[in-house]
Amino acid sequence: YRHCHAVRLKYPNYEDAFRSFDYKFSLMAKYASEFIQNCVQMYSEPELVFPNCAHRTLHFLYENYSAPVEETGMNTTSFHVIGMIFTEGLYGYIMSLWFEYFEPNQFCVLVYDNIVENSSAELARIRPCLKFFGRELIISDDDLRLPKKNVKTCENCPLYEELDEDAIIPIRTNLNERLYAKSNELLRSLLKEHNLRSSMIEWEKNYD
Repeated sequence: YRHCHAVRLKYPNYEDAFRSFDYKFSLMAKYASEFIQNCVQMYSEPELVFPNCAHRTLHFLYENYSAPVEETGMNTTSFHVIGMIFTEGLYGYIMSLWFEYFEPNQFCVLVYDNIVENSSAELARIRPCLKFFGRELIISDDDLRLPKKNVKTCENCPLYEELDEDAIIPIRTNLNERLYAKSNELLRSLLKEHNLRSSMIEWEKNYD
């Protein structure tokens, strides 16, 4: 969250977009999830969701969107800046779009959660897939030292909302229910259907 915001604050319109939410992730999640959910529900074919509801593919939908943020008394501006924080995680819809252009057997799929928990096993699993494409996977000890969470600091961190575990749980639950549950279910189904992975983490269980 902090790294994401620190990087993006360097671009035009980002400062204004964040300021309307008082830099609070909880408010961004509340308003963005509702807006994106409404867009997703407009399309019955999953491959149409990302082209029409993602921040990068239909900018006017987000750029022209303005709504009052009750908690700050301001109106949203440059809403695509906020939308990208959330639409980048719609992996199932993203994958269904890619399959419209590329054959499924052209993909090698890595799961970051698995790399963190057991790097050697996950990278060993991907080795045959890469070999099929003529690539050799060479792993050093340094490559296996991956953080469980992004720990990069930022100049703007004092502006950001500090959320403890109790505060973040309802935000995660809302995002999962509105945006990510169906997308993740679709992702697992696609990967299993095309034999890209036999099993995937069911992130939704974290919210039961």
